[in-house]
Amino acid sequence: MTKHPLTNEICDQTQDSFRYMTIQEKKILLNKLKTAYKTCFDCGHKYGVYSVGCSSVYESKCEVCGETKKITETRDFAYFITGISKLKKELACLEKNN
Repeated sequence: MTKHPLTNEICDQTQDSFRYMTIQEKKILLNKLKTAYKTCFDCGHKYGVYSVGCSSVYESKCEVCGETKKITETRDFAYFITGISKLKKELACLEKNN
């Protein structure tokens, strides 16, 4: 938990990766998470929960971070549902305070 820098209202910022992003950057990330089909394992673990024991893995461009590395489908990380819900909650908190 952290306080919003302008209003002092407590906002749940559970993911450090969201902490230093602007509202606009968070909206862009939210859209990427919602629309991505391919993800690297770094982004997958950062924004989702690995939900299978076996994945199809190949080298390609991650649709979240843009890096070329070993990727899989976002379904293997529950379509980023945990990262999306945390980001939506944080955006709602920040927009309410602006």
